[in-house]
Amino acid sequence: MEQKPQSSNTGDGLSRSRSTRSRQRQAEEASAPKRTNTYSSYRVRMSKWFVNSLIVMFILLMVGLLWWGLIGAPPLKELLKEFL
Repeated sequence: MEQKPQSSNTGDGLSRSRSTRSRQRQAEEASAPKRTNTYSSYRVRMSKWFVNSLIVMFILLMVGLLWWGLIGAPPLKELLKEFL
């Protein structure tokens, strides 16, 4: 006995329409730019600013301590007398 061709066509028709829809979605997604390219992340910018500010503060602290150690620090004997 032969199977009904309509039942196989119905299944094929559904899968074709689904695949056609998925192809259309893929075509739309491919043509539109990614969100990350259009809208840059505020978190990434803030984290970069934070890390850069830490680096700048570290450099300023090192320069200040070197200046204090070479020019403005009292002799070591005087510092030890105050703590002991």
